[in-house]
Amino acid sequence: MPFLDQLPFDQRIRLVFDHLQTQALITLNIDGTIVDWSFGAQSLFGWVPSEVIGKQVSVLFTAEDVAVAVPQNEMQLALKNGSAPGVRWHIRKDGSRFFADGVLTALKLEDGSIVGFVKNLREATGALQLQESEAKFKAMVNATPHMVWSALADGRGDYCNERMTDFTGASVSELQGHGWATFVYPEDRTTAGHTWMHAIRTGTPLSIQFRLRSGSGEYRWVLCRGEPVRDNSGRVVRWIGTYTDIHEQKMAQVTLAESEELFRSLVNATSQILWRCEANGESMKDSPSWRAFTGQSVEEMRGSGWQDSIHPEDRELAAAAWSKAILERSTYEIEYRLKHVSGQYRWTRARSVPLLNSNGSVREWIGTNTDITGKKQTELALKEAHFRLEAILSAGDIGTWTFDLVANRMYGDANLARLFDVKLSSDEGLPPEVYFTKLHPDDVEFERQRREHAINHRQPYHEIYRVRNSESGWRFLHIRGNVEYAKDGTPLWIAGVALDVTALKAAEEKLRRREERYGALFNAIDEGFYIIELIHDESGCAVDYRFLEANPAAEKLSGLRNVVGKTLSEVVSSPTLTWLDNYDQVAKTGQSMRFIDYSKVLSRWFDISVTRLGNEPGRQVALLFNDITEQKRNEEELQRLAADLSQINRRQREFLATLAHELRNPLAPIRTGLDLLNVAMDVPEPIAKVHEMMNRQVDHLVHLVNDLLDLARINSGKIELKRDRHLLNEIMQNAVEVSLPLIKERRHELVIDLAEEPIWLDADKNRLGQVISNLLTNAAKYTPEGGRIILSLQREDDAAAIRVTDNGIGIAAEEQSHLFQMFSQVGRGLGQSQGGLGIGLNLVKRLTEKHGGSILVSSPGVGLGSTFTIRLPVEQRDTDVVHAYRLERSQEPTTAVPLNIVIADDNRDAVELLKELLVLKGHTVTATYDGKSALMMLKEMHPDLALLDIGMPGMDGYEVARAIRSETQLQDIVLAAVTGWGNMEDRSKSREAGFDYHLTKPVSYGAILEVLTKVQNRK
Repeated sequence: MPFLDQLPFDQRIRLVFDHLQTQALITLNIDGTIVDWSFGAQSLFGWVPSEVIGKQVSVLFTAEDVAVAVPQNEMQLALKNGSAPGVRWHIRKDGSRFFADGVLTALKLEDGSIVGFVKNLREATGALQLQESEAKFKAMVNATPHMVWSALADGRGDYCNERMTDFTGASVSELQGHGWATFVYPEDRTTAGHTWMHAIRTGTPLSIQFRLRSGSGEYRWVLCRGEPVRDNSGRVVRWIGTYTDIHEQKMAQVTLAESEELFRSLVNATSQILWRCEANGESMKDSPSWRAFTGQSVEEMRGSGWQDSIHPEDRELAAAAWSKAILERSTYEIEYRLKHVSGQYRWTRARSVPLLNSNGSVREWIGTNTDITGKKQTELALKEAHFRLEAILSAGDIGTWTFDLVANRMYGDANLARLFDVKLSSDEGLPPEVYFTKLHPDDVEFERQRREHAINHRQPYHEIYRVRNSESGWRFLHIRGNVEYAKDGTPLWIAGVALDVTALKAAEEKLRRREERYGALFNAIDEGFYIIELIHDESGCAVDYRFLEANPAAEKLSGLRNVVGKTLSEVVSSPTLTWLDNYDQVAKTGQSMRFIDYSKVLSRWFDISVTRLGNEPGRQVALLFNDITEQKRNEEELQRLAADLSQINRRQREFLATLAHELRNPLAPIRTGLDLLNVAMDVPEPIAKVHEMMNRQVDHLVHLVNDLLDLARINSGKIELKRDRHLLNEIMQNAVEVSLPLIKERRHELVIDLAEEPIWLDADKNRLGQVISNLLTNAAKYTPEGGRIILSLQREDDAAAIRVTDNGIGIAAEEQSHLFQMFSQVGRGLGQSQGGLGIGLNLVKRLTEKHGGSILVSSPGVGLGSTFTIRLPVEQRDTDVVHAYRLERSQEPTTAVPLNIVIADDNRDAVELLKELLVLKGHTVTATYDGKSALMMLKEMHPDLALLDIGMPGMDGYEVARAIRSETQLQDIVLAAVTGWGNMEDRSKSREAGFDYHLTKPVSYGAILEVLTKVQNRK
């Protein structure tokens, strides 16, 4: 048998390849193709040579390494340096992984050219696990942000990590045993000791908060937790625990409580209504101030129920503005009437702004309603504001992790996997990219920079990142870790913890939002706001105060600048301290106060609300105030203007009444003369036409005078409708009779289309007839001769619709909106000669509205005619009542009999003409021209009827009437006042004096005939 050295070299190498089991030898071509496969490679990987030779070496690497080109990088490094270390995980044929320690060496020929590689490696999984376990524990304990400790079963401490010695500034020996207790705050020491002893006795976990002294001497709040470690028998053999520094969280809670107290004071001090709505604006959240103002309950204001408090006439406008603000995410500001708890509607100004999330979406709406009823009356208003704060703090979990920088693997526990929302398939770790992809896109590059900085500068690695979780969305994680290095300085791994600080971040964000709201409210409200601290003398009486806080509005309203930190005496040379007692009373009793007073120092009126800060008697109060000097001035000015306006209205009424009287006096003889001519003689046709024209012109002038007086009565509120139930059909027929002469004169065609069924109204038949005849007259005037006029009446539901349609000059669209205004005229500027004073349609509109109706006008345009539509409420009547009414109306008057009549008037022309007219009708008439002679004549003659002027010289008509009524034997004389004074006061005055009738000049023969008929019927 030959010796080994006697065998050829290539045979000796083959024997090594075929028999070496502890190491794997693999040769590769320059492109990475497997050429030779040793027995050790077969044992380690599980592949026989025929299965693997000719394949790429990448089949031996993990998929994660292949993905990042580790095989190629290893070969490139061997080409460059001659060899490349290969300490990493590999894959067996069955898919299992093992950790290997190896090297890849480049194979060179004598000329230096490289023809391939040889890779030798051996399994090192066990050594790696042991090494990693010890290093991980040491690194994790020192990398955790918590102070870690352990104690024996009896409670004596025997270990603490570097975090605890760094925090306390003490050595390990000083903290061992029960030495840790000396660092506990004295007031917390007893509670901490009893709780620790209880946990030891019962074997239950420990959890307690107390203050622990730090190395700087400051006592800081910590959370101490401990867990018992038991043996197989369940006996506690030791304790493992942590201290967590929670000082900032505790202080944040205190700061938040103080902020809430300050906001409650501000809310109590303001008189505004504060409300909050969901982002979509559909549902208002509970608002105590809203409920207090409107009287709504929580149930009534739920959803959109709060809108029921808005005045019905304002609801649509308010809703439209609200929808627009929500759509545009803009400020909502509008004025509307809001129902007060008293039942009255008060004007308020609503203003709301959206509060946005960090991504720009609307989180909610914060709004106020300010009672501006005073401003509506005096052009000033008080604003009220109120804001409420909420905060919730939460805690998070801790996950541990190790980042193997050499193998590029990340190892984490179940908590870390849950925090990053990843699945752990084995204990072999995951590529770090699996975790990094969970980071917020904006944090990925920042994390890489921070990690490299920690590695390169040998500094602790810690930062807060956002991590996406499929269940809870984006979470904030505080990542902490320490870098471990090899002896040659090569970074090996980073070990640390991940702490969920989402709750802490949320608390900080809530606090920021609250401060933002307070700052916005504090700086934005129109009212001045001070927080002051009262200064007392030795006897306890308030003598001054110091300004603690002031908003911009306070500086603007008071004119006092830079007052914070100063006393009132320091900012005002000679202060008037009359309000101090009010402030002091509020501070001592806690009863808020509101008062209005005048400041002599500032020469201004102020409305001041005072509220105590805190629940206990103290020295600090909040002042909310507004300058109402202008409001006071406006109130005085309004009172002066009201008095002036009343005086002007009175003079206007007197003027119109006098004007009507003076116009009627000369019209009276003209009217009577025309009536006399009509009765007394037959005249040629040309003169008859002139007579007819004069009649129309007198009627027109009388109509104008009456319209003026009616308008004056309406303006002064003194016109009264004499309502009764009437058939509208008959009222319209009477109106047609009045208007028919003008319609015939202008040769118009009049079409009447009245509803067949009787339509009943509760109306003043004369005033309603006046309305309809006015419209018909206008149609006749403004339609060219030979036109067409249609008068129609229809029943439409519970209303009667009267329409007057013509084919006249029409009305331009721009004129229709102001057609019913005073002095507006139809067809002005169109060359029409039929214009009036421009008060007819205004009078029509007002009389229609006093009947509870409405009037509208429509016209296609100039030259295309127009339609006036009146709608009036109707009343139901049964057939029997209609029939009885018609029978009553159809009764014939009593046969006429001659009467003995006395006429008294200082207008001789009027007396003589009226006398001639009555004599022609067969009556006996005696005339006189003053009151005294009229009284003597009445006593001597005892006539049937006396027609007396009111304004006679010497003794007026009122005195004559009172004298007649004072004598019993003269009571049966019928007295009729014939006067130019025709308003309601004049009629009432004549009735009180004893007159039976009141006839307004110029008196038509028809009116006199009606009185004569009634007197004849009495005889």
